[in-house]
Amino acid sequence: FNLKKRAKYSTRVLASTRTMEQQKINAFRQFTRLISNFAGRDKFNKAIQYGSKTLWYNLSVEGGDKEVIARLKRLDSGISTARKADRLFTSLVDLQEVIDLLNEKNMNDA
Repeated sequence: FNLKKRAKYSTRVLASTRTMEQQKINAFRQFTRLISNFAGRDKFNKAIQYGSKTLWYNLSVEGGDKEVIARLKRLDSGISTARKADRLFTSLVDLQEVIDLLNEKNMNDA
């Protein structure tokens, strides 16, 4: 009888572990879907940038560790540069679409 209880318990634990693993996989899948497009990636980067900016400001006002403040400022600056580059490359995609439309029009006219 005791072995049956252990078997049922271990089966439940295994099922629970699988469910937790599946939830982690689903959460990661949702995260990758979010950052796979420009708007999601920009929102994610903006949250990191503004979070680091808020942290370094609060630490500097409260007299926090100078090295942590400097790292947070560099993080803010780096994310800002990454967001600018992302916007630039996104505009290049739009430019390529316009070029493709013009080429398609020229081929249809010929």
